[in-house]
Amino acid sequence: MLKTAFFGTSDKSTPILENLHNTHVLLLCVTKSDRLVGRKKELRETVVKSWAKENGIEVFEIEKLDEQT
Repeated sequence: MLKTAFFGTSDKSTPILENLHNTHVLLLCVTKSDRLVGRKKELRETVVKSWAKENGIEVFEIEKLDEQT
């Protein structure tokens, strides 16, 4: 099986992740860091991070993909 890493943040990523998880060896999900959301400024994780944690996939969080340091 092909070893794969997924890069994404979209709420629509779940079907893609499910397909990759069923057909490949999904090793890593790269997604944006948790964000403050709403009036109460609650810290919320991305759908990709939630899905990866539920399925035992390692998560790497970034601020920007094109960040240069």
